[in-house]
Amino acid sequence: KVLVGGAVESRLGEELSHITDDPILVMGRTLPHVLPHVLLNKREELLPIILCLALQHPDPKERDTLLHLLFNLVKRPDFNQRQIIRVGCEAFAANVDRRRIEEELLPQCWEQ
Repeated sequence: KVLVGGAVESRLGEELSHITDDPILVMGRTLPHVLPHVLLNKREELLPIILCLALQHPDPKERDTLLHLLFNLVKRPDFNQRQIIRVGCEAFAANVDRRRIEEELLPQCWEQ
């Protein structure tokens, strides 16, 4: 465990012990913890990072988590925010094969 800001942060300490991992792995594990602290009107700025990680992460479970982040950038998206999510879905679908669309993207759509 690492002392951070006067408190023991076990998750952060764990991440720091894996700091030499592949950046895709580190960012994939870290982004879900960072996203809730990003201002709502700025979360769309994370779309390229979310998509890049969802496309390239080797672990299907982590890809599922990242796609879930895409669909849940905001709790009740307005029209413009829904369009941003739609564009993200289109970008994901344009860069993966049919199997990943069916196994990864469509289940996220059904949950919404």
